[in-house]
Amino acid sequence: MATKFDLLHGDSDRLEGRVLVYGRIKSDGEEKILWGGEEVKISENSFIGKYSSIDAKDIAKKFDCVTDEEISQKAKELEDKFREVRKDEISVGKVPVYTIFVTFDSDVGIKDDCLDDIVYVGEYCDSENCMQAIELGEDAYIVRLKEQMQNTLDAKIENKTHFDLKSKSIKDYILNQYIIPIITSQAQGDEKNVSRLEKLFVEFSENSLFKNEVMDLCARLKKTDKTSGIFVIQACAEIIDAIHLEQYERAAELRDIIKKEDDNTVSKE
Repeated sequence: MATKFDLLHGDSDRLEGRVLVYGRIKSDGEEKILWGGEEVKISENSFIGKYSSIDAKDIAKKFDCVTDEEISQKAKELEDKFREVRKDEISVGKVPVYTIFVTFDSDVGIKDDCLDDIVYVGEYCDSENCMQAIELGEDAYIVRLKEQMQNTLDAKIENKTHFDLKSKSIKDYILNQYIIPIITSQAQGDEKNVSRLEKLFVEFSENSLFKNEVMDLCARLKKTDKTSGIFVIQACAEIIDAIHLEQYERAAELRDIIKKEDDNTVSKE
């Protein structure tokens, strides 16, 4: 089945993270199809689609939730259901996608006053082919969105040095921008991304007093594959932070703690 995806609304280089992917079913008459787990009746030349977003609140608004309280409550229900049904997708590095299935009789004016991206997958005589095309269209959109999100994150990482964060704590920054992504990439077996992040981490520490600590931490991360090692990794991040803030006594105390932890690990082996 050849499928063509047309971005009817939005900027392909700056996706919004919320999208309507839809197609047209050219049937001879009324037909019942299973769409989104529910049986729906479609008439001749009906449209079906999926509205998807990485923010549950966007989907909540499609349920006619108006007040902030209603939106937040519905969004929480959607998030809880997602965690229950799709546990395998709840992990660092995975982007949750919330969806709602829709049907409509006309797409006239569909772009009017629209703030969402819209993808049209074409016309199909067979409803199954139309549904498959919509699924493929959504998948293609999410892949492109994730690429853009990663590129944005990379730009933020590459444009910062420790000089940009002078006199500020950098512990949370290095944990979120380097350490956790490295651990996640290792768990996923993505060695190419591990090397890329390590390179950026070392570049971040250039001309600093904590470059040796960063090199040591990168070496430790290669060996750390158990929860018991996370305490030491966090302590290493705190040492880097202490040196950055010129809190050298604190850094020395943390080194002593790590040494004891290392000695205990060796004795257990």
